Amino acid sequence: RCCCCCCCFLSRRFTLWRVGLCVVVLRSSETTPPSLFIVIVVIVMGKKKGGGENGVGFTCPPPTDALGNPVDVETETLSEMRSRHKRELDLVREYCKTLVGKQAKTKALVEEGKVTDRHFAEEDALERRLYGSPDAVSEEEEEEEEEEKEEEDAGVREERRGKNVDEERQRDEKKQGPTKAQKRREKKAQEEKARELAIEMERARLRESGPSKKEIEEDAMTRALEAQNLKLREVKADGHCLYRAVAEQVAGMREESRYGEVRIMCANEMLKNREEYEAFVEVEEAGSFEKYCEKVESTAEWGGHVEMLAIARALKRNVEVFEVRPGGEVEKMVVEGSGSSGSGGEEALPLRVAFMKESYTLGEHYDAVVSV
Repeated sequence: RCCCCCCCFLSRRFTLWRVGLCVVVLRSSETTPPSLFIVIVVIVMGKKKGGGENGVGFTCPPPTDALGNPVDVETETLSEMRSRHKRELDLVREYCKTLVGKQAKTKALVEEGKVTDRHFAEEDALERRLYGSPDAVSEEEEEEEEEEKEEEDAGVREERRGKNVDEERQRDEKKQGPTKAQKRREKKAQEEKARELAIEMERARLRESGPSKKEIEEDAMTRALEAQNLKLREVKADGHCLYRAVAEQVAGMREESRYGEVRIMCANEMLKNREEYEAFVEVEEAGSFEKYCEKVESTAEWGGHVEMLAIARALKRNVEVFEVRPGGEVEKMVVEGSGSSGSGGEEALPLRVAFMKESYTLGEHYDAVVSV
């Protein structure tokens, strides 16, 4: 007679072992005691791999400038962002050259597509920020919520698998040859070398091409201001930049976020002394002088010389405007406000702004100029 006593299945995360125990009882006759033989049959089904591909694909390094310094994508200009995108595309293409196997071309298209999709999203977000799209903030918040949800889901999956990590590591260490962890480290080291090589090549290219117009303008402005014990204080690059730069220097404000108060002050001065400003503004485009002043007060309309004059007169303070001329020299223009400040009639400290033409791709910009 033959009967199967038990069958045990031992499962692991990646490996399924099946062990069968068979008990064979042989009788030579009715009177002879049975001879008992236990035969253990071990059937090794082999390693059962989980779904998905090995590795996580190309991982783009954090955003950096051409010199490898970290950058904030919220403050990048369009030209800086596109230069960074080009460097990142070069990196992912170098990575794709290392892919092997039948699916190498497909994987390369997928990895490059992920990077280009992110690039399109970043440029779209930049345009929404610059042009004041009302949906920009909400869309960014939705993206952040989706990323947080994905990270939470990944954390739950990792926690569930965590109890088997030690067992898997012990099995890997017993195997001969490079372990998976070693292979991952080697692959990461190769990617890091490729990234460093790309950075060095970009630095060499920049050295050959020389400094950009933006770098020349900023360097000339910085040196000229330092000679007068002054320095640049950057403000947010949007249609409010002139008013932000002024708010930084007005007692009782001292912060660029209060630019709205400067706009109201400017609009009131223009309405109060209409005959002094109406001839110098584009009334036809706005529809009327009153509507033009409404735009000054409550929109992100860019401020120019007329608005600067109104601010100077409203605050009774001169405005000094520093600008880098084509020859590289820095010129100072003074917009005079009427009257003096203080009870003693002493002259007020001037408001100082820097007019930057090359620092921002999408147009001119004002930064505040303050004492060192």
